[in-house]
Amino acid sequence: MEALFLCLAIVAGNDAGITNLSKDRLVYACENTPNIIKYAEKANIDSHHLAALIYIESHWKHNARSHANACGLTQVLPKYVKWSCKELYNPETSIQAGALCLSKWIKKRNKKPKEALACYNAGNLCSKSRTGRNYAKKVIRISNFYKNWKKLHYQAMLFEHQLVENL
Repeated sequence: MEALFLCLAIVAGNDAGITNLSKDRLVYACENTPNIIKYAEKANIDSHHLAALIYIESHWKHNARSHANACGLTQVLPKYVKWSCKELYNPETSIQAGALCLSKWIKKRNKKPKEALACYNAGNLCSKSRTGRNYAKKVIRISNFYKNWKKLHYQAMLFEHQLVENL
C-alpha cells in the first residue's frame, strides 16, 4: 500500500507541475517505488526524500551519468560505494546505494535531513555550498509535496472505508 501511495504522489506531483516527467518516466518511477520503500526502510531514511532525490538527480533516467562520473538514478559516485557505474545503472542497485549514502550523511549531520541532502549533493564542503543548500531546498519541497499528498489522500481513503463499513 505504501508503494502505491508513493506512486500516486509522484504522479500527482507531475500533474500539479511540481515535477515534469514523461508518461514513460512516471511508469518507470512507479515500478520502482517498492524499492524506494524497501531501501529507505533498511537505511532508516524518509522514502519521500529518496523519491524526490531521484527526481532531482536523474529525472528517473536509470542510465544517467554526470560530468563528475556519478551514475544511475541516484547519481552516486562509484568511488564511494561498492558498485561500478555499470552496476549503478541497475535501478535497484542505484536506489540501494543512494539510500545508504543519504543515511550516512544523515548520521554525520545529526539527523538533519536538509543538511544531509546538501552534503549528498556537495560532499564534505556542503556547509559552505550554496549549490548544496539550493539542491536540498528543491528535494525537500518535492518531498513535502509527496508526503502531504499521501497523508491527505490516505486519510480520505481510510475515512471512506470507515463510512462503507458503517453502512
